[in-house]
Amino acid sequence: MRLLTSAASAAISNARRWSEAQEHVRQLQQALISRAEIDQAKGVLMGLHHLTADQAFDRLVERSQHSNTKLRDVARAVIAAHTHRRR
Repeated sequence: MRLLTSAASAAISNARRWSEAQEHVRQLQQALISRAEIDQAKGVLMGLHHLTADQAFDRLVERSQHSNTKLRDVARAVIAAHTHRRR
């Protein structure tokens, strides 16, 4: 009985670790996507307003904090507005 209990406990523990690892990978993938969008939005602001990279990032952060919106969502909005404007 102890052997079965130990095996079951190990299986449950491994399944939990696997699930946590998958979630961690998903979060890292989302972070990479968000980073790319933030960098793209910085480029848009740099081009439109002749800002440095730091100044553009500061503007994104300022908008994010002022509107209580996640930085990646602010970046997406900047990109969308610029893409819409060019069409």
